Amino acid sequence: MKKLTTLIAEDSQEQLELIRHLVEDHCPQVAVVAEALTLEDAYIAIKQFQPDLVLLDVEFHAHETSFNLLDRLKQENELSFQVVFFSGHAKEKNYAYSALQYAALQCLQKPIDYRLLVEAVERAALFAEAKNVVQLRAQYEVLMNLVKTRNFSDTPLFIRTSKGKWENVNPDDILYLKSAATVTMIYLKGGKEIIGMELIGYYEFLTENPHFFRVHQSHIVNLKHVNSYDPKERMLFLTNGETLEVARQPDRELRKRLGMRL
Repeated sequence: MKKLTTLIAEDSQEQLELIRHLVEDHCPQVAVVAEALTLEDAYIAIKQFQPDLVLLDVEFHAHETSFNLLDRLKQENELSFQVVFFSGHAKEKNYAYSALQYAALQCLQKPIDYRLLVEAVERAALFAEAKNVVQLRAQYEVLMNLVKTRNFSDTPLFIRTSKGKWENVNPDDILYLKSAATVTMIYLKGGKEIIGMELIGYYEFLTENPHFFRVHQSHIVNLKHVNSYDPKERMLFLTNGETLEVARQPDRELRKRLGMRL
């Protein structure tokens, strides 16, 4: 099996060495061909080595982010590699993390759990083998659009499906998401269903879009597809005729979002 030629780009020497050791110890399919402590060095290395995979920190010194690097490479039509991002910020308050999830790009939180790194690298290897550059560039396009506009409402998203592929979905077509053990059922207009291969908590990033609201630990709903809400019974009536229970805690905020009297 061909090894993934890999660049590690991280602005902390200590973190870079830690990532290298994790890769050497747990990712035998990876061959590290270059390392970079700055975005400029990363740019030069990518141009020189044309790696299959880049392990890339989101935040760099001088208030720069790796999105600057990706945008530069995009302008030169050089975005043809897989990326696993790293972030030191809490994902619950991290806009960049939500943008990455929206584009179905992998982002690991620091300190890095080697098991998640192994999973991320294995996933990257599968997609690198598939050589679906068109889809990959579409994902980067979604990411860069979100970074520049911060507009989640009009941006398509990518969902990893049970078929081992990414499906491009218009958020307006989503009725609601429902937790189903270790996966999430995603119900679309027209009766279509998608199995998303993540726990429902992963899809919390959808609430960056003002039309999506988590009404229950098991459900995230697109408020565009709500016909009415009965606050007494805490039941939500959707445009497709289905009803969903609303938990007690989000009830007040839901009524506010729907423009109802509190």
